[in-house]
Amino acid sequence: MIATILRATARHRRTILAAGVVVAVVDAAAAALVPYGGQRLIPVLAVVGVLLSLGLASWLQRRPAMFVAQPDVPAFDGPVRAGPVYLALCVLLLAAEAVGKLLRSVGTSAALDSLLPAISMLFFAALFVVATWRGLGVQLRPEGVRVREVWGTLTVPWEALPVGQTHRPADQPTRLRLVCARPELVRRRGRVAKETLPTDNIDAQFLADVIRYYVLHPERRGAIGTEVEHRRLQDALGDQQR
Repeated sequence: MIATILRATARHRRTILAAGVVVAVVDAAAAALVPYGGQRLIPVLAVVGVLLSLGLASWLQRRPAMFVAQPDVPAFDGPVRAGPVYLALCVLLLAAEAVGKLLRSVGTSAALDSLLPAISMLFFAALFVVATWRGLGVQLRPEGVRVREVWGTLTVPWEALPVGQTHRPADQPTRLRLVCARPELVRRRGRVAKETLPTDNIDAQFLADVIRYYVLHPERRGAIGTEVEHRRLQDALGDQQR
């Protein structure tokens, strides 16, 4: 049952995030109107606890050895995981409580003390919701490898990667080390790691194999993102493993 919930959350993440924003606005209004008390926080903390538990269950799942074809981009995308959705919803609820407390304290001496926490939580909530809405993780494009994280993006052109030297880990690390022969070609926006790729939503060994394949076969890069190339890639990697 939990696996079904996680899959549904990942599949409908944008609808769930939009609903979460609406609920957060209503919760902020309720927090502003209802006198502060521990009993009112119990349902909110219970929901946060459930969301964190589901997020933990998502991160404990085995990472899939697959990409999803996105012809409109075009790109091969790592599968969407439910964990970031639950984390974004938690931050949204906490931001709603902080905003409600600020609104409740307007006109009192406590307003100034509530201002900074409310602004900070709103910033983090917006950051997590936007990042989760757009998608996180590794994305392969015809021009190179793109990493999308909450704090920024990293783009590594195929030409920056040395032929045949992609590190294939022996286990499943949370980040895959990436060796760059031409680091001057790498482009960064925001705060992201320069030489590692996140693998919390994809099998690390599979990711290393796919990157190595396109480093060695530049003639196939232009087709990245198409369903035809996606099927051909699966067949090619299957033949290599046999």
